[in-house]
Amino acid sequence: MDAAAAVKKGKTHAPPLTRPRVEAALRRLDRTINLAEARSRQLNPTDLCTLIVLKRLHTELKLLLVARHLECRKKVVSLERWRHGFGTARRSE
Repeated sequence: MDAAAAVKKGKTHAPPLTRPRVEAALRRLDRTINLAEARSRQLNPTDLCTLIVLKRLHTELKLLLVARHLECRKKVVSLERWRHGFGTARRSE
């Protein structure tokens, strides 16, 4: 069973998304996106779709940090917003 299938079946748990981990992921995404954009004229349609997904992930992680920044100022924190940010709440299926 590969890692994606294990996560889908609930066999493993992802490590918590701490602020340093989110910031490190954003730095890696920035580098990857910048390299891909520099070669965007040479990318095939599949790679362009991947670039769009990376940009979306980058935006979601930035919004997560913003949501946490705003939530930490409140007396009562919304755990859903703390975990998932704005508009990216995960619903159980």
